[in-house]
Parts: sequence; C-alpha cells; structure tokens
Amino acid sequence: MEIVATISNEKIVSYSETGEIVTISREPTDKLNFIKVSVDDLQPILSGAESLANYRVEYDFLEKKHTLKSIRKINDEKLLSSFMYELPMSRSDRADISLVRDKANYHWQLHVHEDFKKELNDNNITLDPTIGFYSVTKKHDPNVLYRLLRFDNSLKIPFEYEFEVDDIDVSVYTVRKFDSYIYEVTDG
Repeated sequence: MEIVATISNEKIVSYSETGEIVTISREPTDKLNFIKVSVDDLQPILSGAESLANYRVEYDFLEKKHTLKSIRKINDEKLLSSFMYELPMSRSDRADISLVRDKANYHWQLHVHEDFKKELNDNNITLDPTIGFYSVTKKHDPNVLYRLLRFDNSLKIPFEYEFEVDDIDVSVYTVRKFDSYIYEVTDG
C-alpha cells in the first residue's frame, strides 16, 4: 500500500470579534471566527520579520469576504485612491449602493441593495449607510463643490439648491468602501 503525503499550503487564522488575530494553526479554534490563509501570505509573520500585532482580519467590502490585512495596508487604503472615488453614472439593479437624484420628488435618496444587506447580515457585518459623505461637484471636477450630502435614517435629503432640479450635469464623489456604486438621475 502506497502512502501519499499532502502538504497544505494554507493555515487557519482564528480571530476575535474585533479582528485581532488570536492564533495561526492547522485547525480552527473553538468559539472563534477563522479564515484560511495561504502560507505565502503569512510568511512575514511566520518568519518573524513582522509582528502578529501588525495584522488583523477585516471584512473587505470590495472582495466581499474576510481577509488578513496588515495595519499598514489598512491605512494605505484610506488614502487618495479610495478617498476620491467618482460614482459611475448609469442605471443598475445590482449596485451595492445607489445614490439617486430624484428631480420629480425634489430629493436625494440612498438605496442599499437587498442582496448586499443580506450578504452583510450573513457575515455579521453591521452597515450604517448614514455614516459617510457624498460630495456633489462640477462634472468630473472634485475641486468645485456644490453640495455635501450626509444622510440620516430616512435615507432622503430634500433639495436646497437650484442646480439640483436644473439640468446641470454633476459628479458625485465619496470614500470608496464598497464594491459597486451607482449615481442616477430620475425625472419621475
């Protein structure tokens, strides 16, 4: 009888509710959340080149799963490329977040897609869509701000300025946290 040995190229990273790494092992730890991570991705920690404290597990809204990230990478993601995200303008039934400029009802409205809500709920992620700002600017020019939008629990903001009902083309920018956004204009 021939014995075949297999070498796993993955380890189990168990982590606390706050994302702090508790253990790296071959098997999951009871009562802790865990993810499978490639040994190559763990090399800086396993070799001792980096401290375990320099890493954490976070839900990545772009990849739509929990991932191991260095604290440095988390901080880098908060820089300009994520900060100046222009929402694409089109219609989509599947965008995670839709911002609608509703000219017929004279308000801005924020929609969170039901599938996205379910996905977050399934991963025990609490989403508060009222956290965050949307900058309404001159078309493709984030340096000319027309209005700053911050939603409350109603997810609606009434129009206050003439440009909102006029046919002036604008862009909307935000800090990119999620995979897909859409900016729409409706006339009724």
